[in-house]
Amino acid sequence: MGKLELKIRNHTFGKKGLAGPASALYYAADTLKGHRQMNDAIARWLPEEEQKDKKRLSQIRKDLAYTRFYDDISADEYFQYRFQNLSRSERDKFISVRYTNNYMKHKLPRPALAYTSDKYQTYQFFGEFFRRDVILVEGEKDREAFLAFAEKHSEFIVKPTREAHGHGVQKVNLAVDFPENEEAAGSKDGASAMEDVTADAASATADAASMMAASVPVDGVSAMADVSADAASAAAGISVDGAASMAGSAAAARAFDELLSKAPYVAEELVVQDPEMACFHPASVNTVRLVTVCRDGKVGYLMACIRFGLGDSVIDNGTAGGILAAVDTKTGEIATPAFYLTKKEEFENHPDTGARIFHTILPNWEEMRRVTRQMALMVPGQRIVGWDMAFAGGHWVLIEANSCPGLQPGVGYYKGLREEFFKAVR
Repeated sequence: MGKLELKIRNHTFGKKGLAGPASALYYAADTLKGHRQMNDAIARWLPEEEQKDKKRLSQIRKDLAYTRFYDDISADEYFQYRFQNLSRSERDKFISVRYTNNYMKHKLPRPALAYTSDKYQTYQFFGEFFRRDVILVEGEKDREAFLAFAEKHSEFIVKPTREAHGHGVQKVNLAVDFPENEEAAGSKDGASAMEDVTADAASATADAASMMAASVPVDGVSAMADVSADAASAAAGISVDGAASMAGSAAAARAFDELLSKAPYVAEELVVQDPEMACFHPASVNTVRLVTVCRDGKVGYLMACIRFGLGDSVIDNGTAGGILAAVDTKTGEIATPAFYLTKKEEFENHPDTGARIFHTILPNWEEMRRVTRQMALMVPGQRIVGWDMAFAGGHWVLIEANSCPGLQPGVGYYKGLREEFFKAVR
């Protein structure tokens, strides 16, 4: 097998690989895809004056093609790592996301895969670290469980069980997303009728008390008035609560029907992040990914990053339009400005809120390290896990676990993670 085919086999297909014409065919298709990605990345990353410089543009194109083959570096990674300014020895310190993903998938044992590839399995196994309600919806059989959940939580998050990168995540507000229709309006009319009856009853009770006032001592009249007022208040309370309950049930039923197309999915109680994290971007839960390495009963930390949403997005994922920054695994300090994964722009402060990002120290970092170490030891055969954590109620709580986490934070440091990665996996 030639060097080209061997590279394709080892880097793209893992242990099994493909040989002969199949490899060559794949390489041709992959090259075409890479060419398209190259043009797109150049348009997003390269300054306009360099795009107009034909000689410089030709050099960049050739170098992009070379590094895609030789280093397995994507066009976006080329610009993220500033390869155009690095020597050969400096480039050798980097490792591509595609390579690390293939290595983790094909060359490392993954006993935690069952717990990390399915979000409900993650909840069942690591439930104590979630600190919130989560239910699984697979079909009609789960209607009652969903309605009971919605009765407790009028707002919640819906996530497809096996999607990643924020795909399919939806925030649900029953009152806003599923407003009253004719059915709910009927319930409202019923509540109005109940209120009328209650008012009439209260009025009649008050009249009776007035008629008896002449023959009953003053204290007795006061007592009767108190009783009648309490009765009227209780009846009115029942009617209002009943109406709200009926309207809420109707909205929950409509939500269940409309969300059924997303099944299987998990519905999660909203994480209400503490002010220390909400200050960056209140609309999204701004999470930290801390990657642990577990070997021989000892847990170390490979890397960490924090992700922030933008605009009105409830998703903070860097691959879904958010921004991220590297975090020092020892101290919890945000060690780089925040950056995009798709274009050249950095932020020392959040672009929407102005909250300081760079050099901010995240809260209760020792607890973060302790909790992730505890979870890593629950799956000792799993060498690497990326833990997505949020800070809520004064504690770090688990959002998701990833048995094949991306290692993009090397971007923020402008240094490679090749040495650290192979120390962790070998």
